[in-house]
Amino acid sequence: MRLKKIIDSFNNAIDGIIYTVRTQRNMKIHLSITLVVLLLCLFFDVSKGEFLILAITITMVMAVELLNTSIEAVV
Repeated sequence: MRLKKIIDSFNNAIDGIIYTVRTQRNMKIHLSITLVVLLLCLFFDVSKGEFLILAITITMVMAVELLNTSIEAVV
């Protein structure tokens, strides 16, 4: 029973991310730039530390955009 609740929570989170990507222009832009930056990391000599900073920054931007979308949906 507990595993089902955890799986439902993840499914709801994934649905929220998909909703945001489909409906928010800025999220599409963030996602596109993220893919370009990550692909460029493969071609340039990016150290592990620099990649970690990039990953944390990208994650923070995506999280704030999701938070912004949820606030807009509520209001």
